[in-house]
Amino acid sequence: MILLRNPVLGVTVGVLLAAIAASFITLGLALDAPESELPEEYHWEGFRLDRDFDRSRHASALAVRATLDVTGGMCRVRLAMHGPHPPALRLTLTHATLPRLDRSVALQPVGNAYEAPCDVAPGKAAWRVALEDSARTWSVRERAPDPLHDVTLAAAPAEAVRR
Repeated sequence: MILLRNPVLGVTVGVLLAAIAASFITLGLALDAPESELPEEYHWEGFRLDRDFDRSRHASALAVRATLDVTGGMCRVRLAMHGPHPPALRLTLTHATLPRLDRSVALQPVGNAYEAPCDVAPGKAAWRVALEDSARTWSVRERAPDPLHDVTLAAAPAEAVRR
């Protein structure tokens, strides 16, 4: 045979036959285990995202500005905003790499601040901090380094919030 006398031609034909075989194997796998359908709640993801943008815009309209301080097992937030202050706040601390360090804390008014006990362990990484009112009408978010001391959370300007 000519393929045995010419090794370069044999390798070339072999590579082409292997590619064709791999294509048929891939087709068989795709037909045997097709992609699963999207979950029924998939359309709600867009709704949740729109709602999140609405909360950010509302925080911008209220000029929400807060300072977070986590020391001695206490989370304390000093809040400044237009209009009446909410009866309570929800603080969510999300660690960048260790989900076991994530915390969600309900803050109650104490004097001119909001505070509650919280056991936030130092994580030596960035945190994602979210603050929202108890009625969930506005929210502000910020990335913060560890330790969480004098972290400023401010609503983005209205034009910066995605429409």
